[in-house]
Amino acid sequence: MHIDFSQVNPEINKILEVLPTIYQLLDDSSFITVMDVEGTVLGFQIPNGAVPLKAIGEHLDDPSGGFDEVVRTGKRKYNYLPKEVLGEAFEGYLAPIKDNNKVVGVIIYTHSAGAKDTVHEISTEFKKTVNEIDGSLTDIFSGIIQINGILDGMVGQMTNIDGDVKKASSIVGEISGNASRSNILALNASIEAARSGENGKGFSVVATEMGKLANDSGTSSNEISQTLKLIDKDIKNILEGINQSDEVSKEHLDKVDLIRKKLSKCLSLANKLEESIK
Repeated sequence: MHIDFSQVNPEINKILEVLPTIYQLLDDSSFITVMDVEGTVLGFQIPNGAVPLKAIGEHLDDPSGGFDEVVRTGKRKYNYLPKEVLGEAFEGYLAPIKDNNKVVGVIIYTHSAGAKDTVHEISTEFKKTVNEIDGSLTDIFSGIIQINGILDGMVGQMTNIDGDVKKASSIVGEISGNASRSNILALNASIEAARSGENGKGFSVVATEMGKLANDSGTSSNEISQTLKLIDKDIKNILEGINQSDEVSKEHLDKVDLIRKKLSKCLSLANKLEESIK
């Protein structure tokens, strides 16, 4: 479509004249488009090798409604077009061109927002991953605390068992002492029976049996005592292992807590990054 620029508003023509100079001040990926209030393209500056969205004289639609808002209000507006609209994400500003406070056209400055969208997608995915890791660490943290509770319970139980073993050892000690005293009594009885001659033979048999019983009791009590000592030793080893496990668990709790704090910092940085690219 041919444009008769003699009929174009002088204020728009002034901008068209300096448009190449303005473009030199901008990023090489920038797009500048000048339109009248009807949305007809009157001029543009685009990167080398880029294809204009519309040729001069063609009508450029703005599905976001930003163009109509600028014409209506006469105020500058930030605009963002997602990649679904033009195949690539764009962002920039629309500014009114005025003649005696009347909007006669609009100049649009845009640049590709693809890199920003990529950063936003990465930031979003990063936040999602950090939250998933934090959730897993929370589960681990809870599991370690539960293990610590079980270990503490085991310590209490083993302490009670150790006390019971000590009581049993004390009882066995008493049995062993009684066996020794019974053995002495049996020996004394045998001596007295021998002194009594024929009259002491029956008593001698009883004394002999008492001695055997005392010896058997002493042997059994010694075996039980040795077994209880081994059990006591095993209990102490188990308690030592539990205490070591408890210390390791506490160290891991501290490490997990430190990782969670670092992840929280990463999440905060991701939020700041996301805010900075809006």
